[in-house]
Amino acid sequence: MSIVSCVLLFRIIFLFETNFLGMAGLITESDFLALAGGLLFIFFIFAIVYQPRLVVEDCFSISPDNVVRVGDLVTIALSVRNDGFSTGNFTLTLRLNETIVASKSITLHGWSSSVVEFTFRPFEVGNFIVSVDGFRLFVLTVLPSSGG
Repeated sequence: MSIVSCVLLFRIIFLFETNFLGMAGLITESDFLALAGGLLFIFFIFAIVYQPRLVVEDCFSISPDNVVRVGDLVTIALSVRNDGFSTGNFTLTLRLNETIVASKSITLHGWSSSVVEFTFRPFEVGNFIVSVDGFRLFVLTVLPSSGG
């Protein structure tokens, strides 16, 4: 139900009570507006908190380390949580600088946490900012491969 629908519903109830139930004078227009405003505020806050919202909590594991060689297998484990009441489906995107390296879809119930692992092989030498959905995790240094 939208906010406009709520206001219209409250307005209809107000008109019904004052005109058809003979309650004119018991509730004033300003009382109605104050009540409607309060209920809309509660509705708005509940709608915000109810929505699923993904939060990246922490990157707690980098294997083998944040300094690797080209072609090495890198595994990153991080903790994520849903800060909303309802279950949410989320797609996490791992980036090296602005380049997408991996994506993973997860489902989290309201107010629950999970561990997500990404595995990839870097194929370019350099220093890269590793991030997931805008949350900066660390800087990965990729050295030339040991095979020359």
